[in-house]
Amino acid sequence: MANKFPLIAFIIFSIILIANSAHSTHLRAGEIVAIKTGRLSYEFTLILYRNTDSPVNQPAATVEFGDGTRQTSNVLTTTPLNNNTEKLTFKFTKTFSAPSTYIISFTEFNRNASILNIANSVDVPFYVETKITIDPIIDRGKNSTPVLLVPPIDRGTFGQIYTHAAGAYDADGDSLSFKLVTPRQGKDLDVPGYRQPNYTGNSSTGGPPTFSINPVTGLITWDTPGQTGLFNIAFQITEYRNGVELGYIVRDMQIEIVPSDNTPPKLKIPKNQCFVAGNLIRDTATATNKNLPTLTAFGGAFDLGAVKTLLPPNDLFTQKMVVSWLSTCQDVRQQPYLITFKAENIYATGNLTAIDVWELYINGPTPQLLKPTSEGKNLRLRWKPYTCSNADSIIIMKSNCLQDTIGKDSCLTGNKIEDGFIKAATVSAKDTTWLDNDNGRGLARGGVYSYYIYAKFPPVANGYSLPSKVQYAQLS
Repeated sequence: MANKFPLIAFIIFSIILIANSAHSTHLRAGEIVAIKTGRLSYEFTLILYRNTDSPVNQPAATVEFGDGTRQTSNVLTTTPLNNNTEKLTFKFTKTFSAPSTYIISFTEFNRNASILNIANSVDVPFYVETKITIDPIIDRGKNSTPVLLVPPIDRGTFGQIYTHAAGAYDADGDSLSFKLVTPRQGKDLDVPGYRQPNYTGNSSTGGPPTFSINPVTGLITWDTPGQTGLFNIAFQITEYRNGVELGYIVRDMQIEIVPSDNTPPKLKIPKNQCFVAGNLIRDTATATNKNLPTLTAFGGAFDLGAVKTLLPPNDLFTQKMVVSWLSTCQDVRQQPYLITFKAENIYATGNLTAIDVWELYINGPTPQLLKPTSEGKNLRLRWKPYTCSNADSIIIMKSNCLQDTIGKDSCLTGNKIEDGFIKAATVSAKDTTWLDNDNGRGLARGGVYSYYIYAKFPPVANGYSLPSKVQYAQLS
């Protein structure tokens, strides 16, 4: 009888270990995105990426809204993905009591065992949060967080450079900034014993390994994984409007580095460019490897009319994709459109990928300013009706000397030209004339005055047009 107690204890202990291990291995990544639906109301979407090798499901999830309340929802959609992963979405609606800043969060116990850059990871909770600011003056009744269009399911290879980009897109045109952060286990609680993945190995050039994120495009580069296994990272995407922070979202994700004799594909994407609304954008991305890779593209531009077309391969090693977009005046904005290209090779040991990001700027077309004419001690400016009906205003720039040219570049919008010019006036975009009378004082006889104009587009996108041709006149 005495011998049964150790056996029973061993069985109970084993069951607890198995249950704890199973419960701690099902989440690979996650984030919370939000969209404003009313003055104080938001819809939140919790997105989780589950390891399908785990027997543990995630039928429901609970989020906390940062005001002492919480809400539980059942899973809304389940989408199978590559690398033994499925995407789960949960919806939540909330009307807050007053304008303020709120932290919306999700916590799940616990993380995977054997995460190499988190000490005792099996005992560490998985946590993500999103911050929103409700302020009628700043948000103007419209605000949504960025959405992350690229799933975080890419595997890396030992000794090969690893890249990942989330494909962040902000429909409002707000400015986005990316940075690496320490994964958290709760609000204001960093994961203990955390270190970035580049703590071992060497870079591709033989120096210390590096792990970084591009603050503008969000492209993560690990040069180079020096150990196989599981690693977790987190990065924050902060949203700004007119220089004021509106909030942020945090994605916590897992990277699996596998041993492989195979290599990720080589990816060549178009150069970053500026385009004028109304002109056709057309360029090509190319992926190559020792067998035919797949090639996909993600970005908000594809919701606005951009088209991606895979070309029939000419050989067994190269895949090309053409992106074309006949943009319109509605697409003009100050921030770039980010198109994320993903090339992928499918191997028995796991898919290997290469990712890069193309920055596209859409600027307004050039206004057509005519030569100024004298009206007494004043000069009358006239221009043709501006072609974009959604423009907000026309900005008139002036120089008190002869300047007959300014730089011409598809990226050089009118607001960026300052040498010798000052802002003289802002008029409605529907106006086609303005009288320069030097604020009622009249201009100097014999004086030479130079002008150019450009269009400004309305908030939130705050885009600009290219500058008009400089026109000048001497007051007779």
